[in-house]
Amino acid sequence: TDGMNPKLCPDTLYRKAIKGCENRNSIILLLHCTDMQKNTCKALPEIIKYYKSKGYEFRVITEDTPELFFHMKGKAFK
Repeated sequence: TDGMNPKLCPDTLYRKAIKGCENRNSIILLLHCTDMQKNTCKALPEIIKYYKSKGYEFRVITEDTPELFFHMKGKAFK
């Protein structure tokens, strides 16, 4: 979301980041923290706090991390 709309406010980014996370064993969030996505950087502490409060832990994505495919507007992205 932040990559496609870098001007979303931090609260909106937070709400989108936690939406639909219930009853999932693992979650991968792709967030961008650059000069264009300053609001993502502002939302990140609350996003981390939320997921930690739900028992999630944060890990580094490595070469051994399985690839994830998702669909967006009818197109597959890798």
